[in-house]
This record gives sequence, structure tokens and C-alpha cells, in this order.
Amino acid sequence: MKKIDSSLYSLIGSLAVLVAVIGAFFYMWQSSQSAASANVVADARYQVVDIGDTVTVATALVADLASKADLPVVAPTADKVGKENPFKP
Repeated sequence: MKKIDSSLYSLIGSLAVLVAVIGAFFYMWQSSQSAASANVVADARYQVVDIGDTVTVATALVADLASKADLPVVAPTADKVGKENPFKP
């Protein structure tokens, strides 16, 4: 009788674990598909919210506002390009 090498046992074991993991993921994927394809019906007690007018109201509220920020950030010049931090003098 021929003796089987331990590396062959390791290969067979790893393939068995791989098949089990793939099977588990396939089972979870199949079980999630039935729940995802179910029809969703909104309850009649809840009102449908119309947000079409909200955009118009928000635009009117922020139309006269101006930015108060004045940041002294300048673009790097050619002599600073290639440095780790081109904004550092």
C-alpha cells in the first residue's frame, strides 16, 4: 500500500474548505435574492412628501448670501514644484 504525503492531505483539506466557503457564500447570496425581489408597498398611513417646492424656497433663501471667507491660499509657483510641501516657503 502506498503512503500518502502530508502535503496531499493539506491540499485536499484546503480544497474542501474552499468549496465549503464558496457554497456558504452562494447559499447566502441565493437567500438574499428572494428577499430583495419582494414587492414593496408603502403603508397608506404615511403621506408622500413633495420636495419640489423645497428647492425653490432654499434657492430664494440663499440667493442674497455672499461668502465671508478670505483664505490666503495661493497656487504654488514653478520654484516650489517638486517639493514635499509646495505651500511651505
